[in-house]
Amino acid sequence: MERGYSRKTYERILSGKRHSPTTRPGRTIGQESESDYSRILYSSPFRRLQQKAQVFPLEDNAAVRSRMTHSLEVAEVGKRIARMASWQLLKKSELPEELQIPFVQFVETACLMHDLGNPPFGHFGETAIQEWFRDNGMDTFKKSYGIPKHIFSSDEQDPIALCLKDFEQFDGNPQGFRIVTKLQSIGDDSDSGLNLTHTQLLSSMKYTRCTDEKKTSVGHQKKAGFFQTERDRVNEACDSIAWPNECRFPLAYLMEAADDIAYCLSDIDDGIEKRLVAANELIAFLEKNRFKTDYIKNLIDKYVSNTTDTNRAFLNFKTRLTEHLINHAAQAYVDGHKAYLSGAAGEIFAPELDETLVLRSMKDYAREHLFRSDEVERLELTGYHVIFGLLNVYKRLLECSFENFQMLVTREPKRIQGAGLDIEWRLYNRLPEKYVRCYVQMKKSVSTSLQEWPLRAHLVVDYISGMTDQFALTTFRELTGISLF
Repeated sequence: MERGYSRKTYERILSGKRHSPTTRPGRTIGQESESDYSRILYSSPFRRLQQKAQVFPLEDNAAVRSRMTHSLEVAEVGKRIARMASWQLLKKSELPEELQIPFVQFVETACLMHDLGNPPFGHFGETAIQEWFRDNGMDTFKKSYGIPKHIFSSDEQDPIALCLKDFEQFDGNPQGFRIVTKLQSIGDDSDSGLNLTHTQLLSSMKYTRCTDEKKTSVGHQKKAGFFQTERDRVNEACDSIAWPNECRFPLAYLMEAADDIAYCLSDIDDGIEKRLVAANELIAFLEKNRFKTDYIKNLIDKYVSNTTDTNRAFLNFKTRLTEHLINHAAQAYVDGHKAYLSGAAGEIFAPELDETLVLRSMKDYAREHLFRSDEVERLELTGYHVIFGLLNVYKRLLECSFENFQMLVTREPKRIQGAGLDIEWRLYNRLPEKYVRCYVQMKKSVSTSLQEWPLRAHLVVDYISGMTDQFALTTFRELTGISLF
């Protein structure tokens, strides 16, 4: 790669451009990237992560990771990878010196925000939302608009089927993008979200596919990265820095690598803390793998195999392995720089590498011995039914006719009472005002009542997915009459 090309590319894509112009013109790109970090760190969605599960919902042991502590660890790993990679690029004159600090900061912030959209109870919360809409979405939509149930279209491009894809493919990644661009606002500017730089938005996108596009075998298109409601913000971000929509942004590769390193090792660490995983059994499991790399084989032998204190040995092993994986990720980015800078690269941890094998082995062990433990499975089932149950309760708002729901939005007590919407009115009043403002703002851009229903469904899902684990459980108990408090 020509050095001039690389430098010019970074000068284009590491940008301070935002949806709304900054109120402090003249700031450097470094100041803009620092501002992005602060906007995430001090946001309420980030604070809520302290009461959302990484692996163990409703966990009392503060030593066990929450989504917040996990995100902080991912950010630290991402910062180290980015710093190491940027130093090498700087030495090769492939990164302008004034962009080194922003390069690192954008990666760190992307790591910090990578789980913002996770619903209560993690992946089981995601599954509950997906399955509820697959089971109930079409019939609920039809009831709202007085369409007979027996009328059904098998055409995937049918407008009704298309609008349901946001929910049938619900995931923490597109919900996180929605949070920072639409739901969580700064001051009175409800249309700009957190108004992060376009570079920051693209750095946080692990997946580049919209929910209405077909998934492919390509890594960054296996899952949806954004909902149809946020397509405009993705297009705007890509257009502003001339980045192709279908390609993963270079810094997003580093964010993903940091997440892979952090969660594979830390989940095992939490399992040991809770005595659900025995360190010596994990060691024996790892020793069965045929690692080709001398470093990893020697790492197991030196810090694991020849000691009686297996818990301490695992800590030493984890520390040294993390260091090795960070070095590998940084070097892989530099070695494949041209491909990463064009968005055409594969994963940093390629399938054939020992580094990938050891991470995959950790995942396999956690899946078998940790995620299938009785405690985890019981709590996951609880979480699934809590989220499914909350959607059943709020189904009443989704079944409202367009006219009746607008009565709730415009707050007309006499008409609401006359229409027999007493329950719906009380459910509506529990919705956070900032989510309602987003709904009202987006409704301005739709031309038909049929286009309103997906926005209403997002309003309900925004509320439920934004709950902490404990708040979701408490709310479910209250609304179903299990508990008064």
